[in-house]
Amino acid sequence: MRELALHLMDIVQNGLRAGAQRIDILIAADSQADKLTMQVKDNGCGMDEKQLSKVTDPYHTTRTTRSIGLGLPLLKEHCILTGGSLTVDSQKGLGTPV
Repeated sequence: MRELALHLMDIVQNGLRAGAQRIDILIAADSQADKLTMQVKDNGCGMDEKQLSKVTDPYHTTRTTRSIGLGLPLLKEHCILTGGSLTVDSQKGLGTPV
């Protein structure tokens, strides 16, 4: 659970850095299907197609304080290791749902 909380915090911080004024978090558990769904949706600046195509590349980041971005790549890896998946949709100017 600690790892999930850290991933959620990271995604929220990404939204804040993107200028989001609103961030919605949805967590749904389906015990019969043994499935946990987490969604974070913000109304920040969003990403263009080029940025979106590199969002899970650990050697790509828009941050200037370091040359790697591990948040979403690690989250994707954790999702895959537990039999799940990660979806990131974004449009420039419209925000990003993860």
